Amino acid sequence: MLTSKDELRPRPPLPGGMPPLASRGLLVAVVATFAAAALGDLFAVYTGVRLHAVIDGDVTASNLEAAYSLYESAGRVQVVTSLFCAVLFIT
Repeated sequence: MLTSKDELRPRPPLPGGMPPLASRGLLVAVVATFAAAALGDLFAVYTGVRLHAVIDGDVTASNLEAAYSLYESAGRVQVVTSLFCAVLFIT
């Protein structure tokens, strides 16, 4: 049973508002990170197509090495942007 001491009381109201700079800063960070992730994905698609074209076409050691090096760097870009997205998701 509820006594007068244990009565349910409404919660206090939430603060009026957040400073506009904090919310804009987070919004800019999210948009920039998502844009970087999208560009990194497009770069990975380009390097994958280029590597496939090199393998299907005239394969020389230098062409294959250059295409594979570019493909590896695209993978690193994807890892970094994915980590940034994960950090922003947690925040």
